[in-house]
Amino acid sequence: MRPVLFLFALFFSHGLYAKAADTRINWQAWSSAAFEQAAAENKLVLLELEAVWCHWCHVMDAETYSRQDVADAIHANYVPIRVDHDARPDLANRYREWGWPATIILKADGTELVKRAGYIAPQPFLNLLAAVVADPTPEAAAALQKEPVASASSLSKAVRAELQARHIRSSDFERGGLLIPQKFIEPGALEYALATAANPDADDASRAQATTIATRTLDGAAKLIDPVWGGAYQYSTGGDWDTPHYEKLMFTQARYLRTYSLAGVLFGQPKYQQVAADIVRYLQRFMRSPSGAFYTSQDADLIPGQKSAAYFALNDKNRRKQGIPRIDNNVYARENGLIAEALLRWHQYSGNPLGLTLARQAVTQVIRTHRQPNGAFRHAADDPKLYLEDQVAMADALLALYENTAERHWLSEAIRSADVITQTFRHPVAGWVDATRIGPLKPIPGIDQNIATGRFFNRLYHYSGQDRWREAAKVAMRFLSAESVALSRLEETGLLLFDQELNRPPLHYAIVAAKTDALAAEQFASALKDPVAYKRVEWWDRSEGPLLHDDVPYPNFPMTAAYVCSDKRCSAPAFDMPNWQRRRQDLLLYPAY
Repeated sequence: MRPVLFLFALFFSHGLYAKAADTRINWQAWSSAAFEQAAAENKLVLLELEAVWCHWCHVMDAETYSRQDVADAIHANYVPIRVDHDARPDLANRYREWGWPATIILKADGTELVKRAGYIAPQPFLNLLAAVVADPTPEAAAALQKEPVASASSLSKAVRAELQARHIRSSDFERGGLLIPQKFIEPGALEYALATAANPDADDASRAQATTIATRTLDGAAKLIDPVWGGAYQYSTGGDWDTPHYEKLMFTQARYLRTYSLAGVLFGQPKYQQVAADIVRYLQRFMRSPSGAFYTSQDADLIPGQKSAAYFALNDKNRRKQGIPRIDNNVYARENGLIAEALLRWHQYSGNPLGLTLARQAVTQVIRTHRQPNGAFRHAADDPKLYLEDQVAMADALLALYENTAERHWLSEAIRSADVITQTFRHPVAGWVDATRIGPLKPIPGIDQNIATGRFFNRLYHYSGQDRWREAAKVAMRFLSAESVALSRLEETGLLLFDQELNRPPLHYAIVAAKTDALAAEQFASALKDPVAYKRVEWWDRSEGPLLHDDVPYPNFPMTAAYVCSDKRCSAPAFDMPNWQRRRQDLLLYPAY
């Protein structure tokens, strides 16, 4: 879920705050009826895309939309639509580069005319409204996205080399993060660096460079952890990590939790493990609903429109005397899938069973409240529209539950979600589209969504052995590998990760023993903990029948046996923990633990 990076900074600079002020605008929800009304009344459509934590959204409410002359101008010539970006992943991603608030003017047929980023003062806004009515010609910047073209199912050497070069050019080797004014964890860049640092096949110079990129980012980003309550602030301004903006979004918590959990084991650093634990502490205390599902975000400001640096400098007692910033208690499938998967990574790398407990409860609750009879996940429990991101986030969590528990029903549930994706979201040319259609805008394939979808399908292929999921992964790559897509943003290391994974098998750990065997449980837990993100971990109890992907004919020993396999070659069986550790250490770069 990453936008064009230099415009991502603009979004962040306009996002702080929570509760919307009253306005004089008769806002409607996004719907086909709103566009039909615009056509019937010969009006244009004014879309305001806001966020519940967005400071400048509320400034615009108070200073622009509260004015009667603005309301009159809108109602005379426009059908006004307001959308909360957390509630509409498709629109949020389509217009993410235009910030929050984003102002989009469209024709009744969905043609985009004008896009504006951020707060607009009253008089310039009136001027804009009048100018578009006088000349409803699309601006160049508002041109519709081109239709995708089908490309190769792997990156070309030239594109791969350019993406690798961009990764290095965009990395801040001194402060960490990217070489842009805003500092935050860019998940693809950090995950790519961690994977390179852990790769035994990479040369020493590449591993050293990747380690520098990763550790500088991790050390810097740790400054964005709330020292009192835990949890990660969204980002920092000024080109360093010392000027935080204080909103806490669930996808930020998931991003931090999964990367710091892995880094803590990879680099043997307790300080990274502590960051992960502080995020879990925050999630339990503030973001977990009584049902076990997780909420969406917490605002940066305690009082509307007022900066909160002094508030967040207080201790717990003095903060609570003043109150607690508002929590958006909507429960969305996407956010719960993301945080459940991250909690499972924390569980496997830390060995803490709390991560598994919290993830299992969240996933079980969302299945109960958000899943349709056909297996599709609604975004909100009552949302009739389907979004790709909800399906992929929950499918990832379901597959991670299988990896962490060896309970086969979770793999079946992941396949059920994968079936929904292939039946609902395929673009006729290439890639997977973001949503089912409501209104005149055609669903489109997005870069981040296709990277996530392709990586999920590829992992599902290796766990299931079913070729259809590898083909589904290639559908995503055929969209992404087109040069116009792959090189359209500042850096795209998530695509490099997907390309690497699509072209090689994961490291494969297998424990062959009864589920009641204590040694097998210890071997399974230690395999999960190995700092390799791209791996397949299975515990085969013969009494349960063959594995779905039974590609290795393991000998039938009378005792517990554990194997580590790579590219269709397996180690000798390990019948005890010392030998099992040695088998794995032959392939890994860290000392024995």
